[in-house]
Amino acid sequence: MSRSPDRWNTAAGESLLNAHEDDVIKRFRAGESLASLGERFGTRNTNVRRWLVAHGEYDRSVVCGLPECDVEFPVRPGKLYCCRLHTKRADARNQYAKPSNKQKNIARNRVSKALQTGKLERPPLCERCNEIPGEGIDGRSLLQADHYMGYSQKHYLTIQWLCHDCDRELEMGRKGRDDSRVKVGEKIGQWQVLEDQPGTRRSVAKLVCRCECGNESAVLERMLRSRRSLKCTDCSHADRRRDD
Repeated sequence: MSRSPDRWNTAAGESLLNAHEDDVIKRFRAGESLASLGERFGTRNTNVRRWLVAHGEYDRSVVCGLPECDVEFPVRPGKLYCCRLHTKRADARNQYAKPSNKQKNIARNRVSKALQTGKLERPPLCERCNEIPGEGIDGRSLLQADHYMGYSQKHYLTIQWLCHDCDRELEMGRKGRDDSRVKVGEKIGQWQVLEDQPGTRRSVAKLVCRCECGNESAVLERMLRSRRSLKCTDCSHADRRRDD
């Protein structure tokens, strides 16, 4: 006989969580997930959720964790800020506070001050690809200063202005990772790359490709780079039928 989804398993859940009530609530408020709490205290995450609801923790209103924001929102596991923009802003501040980033932060602050005083001027185009950079979710330009000579004092203002895609590509190259763009005319598997689709973000960038069978399709660039897409769906289905 199947068990009701609303039935509470007291032996496996409530008693264990009650024994560590303060610790459970403290960890949940700090952003620990239901799955992590369930694993830590030896019960299912559904039991943890019901226990939190019963103790008034799961649906209570909390204030955004960003100091300058007072928006209230229903608490959820791992959600400390009211929106995606504030989450990104807080992550950036946490990165800024790391001791290992001290020299980098000084160099970036010098660039900001030079822009304010007019010593430096932000160009309209990326200096590497000569394209207009995109905008972030807050409307700011994604053109950023790249300290290609390092962050030492003598190179504080030795920079090049790069769009997000070019900056990421160079950064991955410095770290020894392959993050180069797929080029028009390149052949990957049975795909022949015909053209790039302009105006798309890098994470969802697509390229128009033609399969050896003649089918044309827009394929995600990341699927081509990882070689997870090597042919059209018709050829893939035909190969499966042939194998069967």
